[in-house]
Amino acid sequence: MSGVQTAAFAVIAGSSEHDDLFGLFQFLWGHWVQRQRAYARLDVVAVDSGESFHFFVEPDGKGRWRIAITRQRYHALLDVVYPVLTVPPAYFVSRVPLSRREQVRFGKGSDHYKLEFKDREGRLLTVLRELSDRLLLSS
Repeated sequence: MSGVQTAAFAVIAGSSEHDDLFGLFQFLWGHWVQRQRAYARLDVVAVDSGESFHFFVEPDGKGRWRIAITRQRYHALLDVVYPVLTVPPAYFVSRVPLSRREQVRFGKGSDHYKLEFKDREGRLLTVLRELSDRLLLSS
């Protein structure tokens, strides 16, 4: 992908290590506020299954900046090909500070944050919030 910065991140489901998740947030936020094209992949892996998320920071066909998102589950032990699902694109992205409790729990300072994604009408894209909450609460 010429002219597009790329990055890959991985999180082990149930792990207490979240640096890659916070790294993903920083990568996306930095490109979002600078309006720079970017692609990031997040793999959430477990013993025999997982899920891949693909994030594209880019303008849409009308020149409005968005983060387009796809996701696909996989299972190592099943002979099943799961479909690639398209999440509604995020046209509004904001930083959400970690609570004091989260800062203590993850050993992170006030400079760490989560991201909140909203669609064109300003509705919260819950699939990403649920993913973030699931990963952060599972440790």
